Amino acid sequence: MRRFNPRKVKTSLRLDRLVRTVTPVLRRLAPPRKPRANVNRILVYEAWMLGDFVMATAALRLLREAFPEARIDCICPQAFAGMEAFFPYVDRLIPFRAPWHYSESPTWRHLKHTLELARRLRREDYDWAFDLRGDIRDIVFLYFTGARRRAAFDLTGGRSLLTHPVHYESDRYRHQAEGNNLVVLRALGDERPPTVSVPQIRVPDSERRYASRWIAERGLSVFAGVQISASSVTKAWPTENWARVLNRRVLPRMPVVLFGAEHDEFTPLLDQLTDRSRVFVNRDPLPRFIALVAEATIFLGLDSFAAHVAGAVGTPVISVHGPVHPDLSRPYGARGEAICLEDVPCRTCHGNRCTQERNFCILDLPVHRVEDALDRLEFASQPRAASGQSYGL
Repeated sequence: MRRFNPRKVKTSLRLDRLVRTVTPVLRRLAPPRKPRANVNRILVYEAWMLGDFVMATAALRLLREAFPEARIDCICPQAFAGMEAFFPYVDRLIPFRAPWHYSESPTWRHLKHTLELARRLRREDYDWAFDLRGDIRDIVFLYFTGARRRAAFDLTGGRSLLTHPVHYESDRYRHQAEGNNLVVLRALGDERPPTVSVPQIRVPDSERRYASRWIAERGLSVFAGVQISASSVTKAWPTENWARVLNRRVLPRMPVVLFGAEHDEFTPLLDQLTDRSRVFVNRDPLPRFIALVAEATIFLGLDSFAAHVAGAVGTPVISVHGPVHPDLSRPYGARGEAICLEDVPCRTCHGNRCTQERNFCILDLPVHRVEDALDRLEFASQPRAASGQSYGL
């Protein structure tokens, strides 16, 4: 499952002692509701990071299989607003950013928005609510939504507010997607292994048509998708390494599409490429990015949301990992490889801030490791049969 910062766990457990003390007050402010026999509405909380939400789609699939007629709502990162068509097991996405998601100090406005959302959701009368992270702050929020049954890992506390606490299995490198699945499976009394479901994204026909036009306008039949940016600088692989991989292994075989956001700077990389005529830059918004990645022959990226998207749409993916071991965060269920330096003693940094003089876990990862992975994947210039593709593996 997730690796929690030990200091944050200690802080959360202190908060849990306070929560247990005031639980009688909370029960008066928001009286719990008795469970019903039928399950009509389900709420899932996964609003932290984009990649986390993609990994959560595996657990959403399990919920849809268990309750095919129920409405499933998911509290998600704000970037996914209006993108229900991409997630086949969700009926409604509720974009949200809680006060505790901000790196800076939250304001009264943030707290007010949180309380208003909890009040609106309470009127929805949910039968189940699941927190896939196991964060006591998320659990307190879900309690105030009034869901009749509430399930989450209890590692950081909140057991007194859960009807179905799930014991945290402390396998150091249990993959996050499997941890998400465990919350759902164990809460529902299902003893199947957590490997039964993998992340899945479906590309709507309208976005697929756009991707086909974009590709045709550039005369592409095959291409490699590449994204060299990630959410943290501690995950960044040197630009000269990317240039060597593209020059020696990728560009001789097929064109490259560099994906990025508005603020991403590609000039340092472009200046090092030997054949810029075969390199295209795409800064399309999120829905179109996903559609284009689904059409790529192969995808190369860092430990990031983009790599998880590639895996979830069925594109073979090579992902480069630094602070967080790929056993925990690789594109789950994807064809391809996740590459890292093994036995790095300082991985307790959790990927947020490097504890060493330099983040050697990613800076010292040799280029030949990525090149060898491409060779093992039998990286060939053959177009994918996109029209018949099955999304998710």
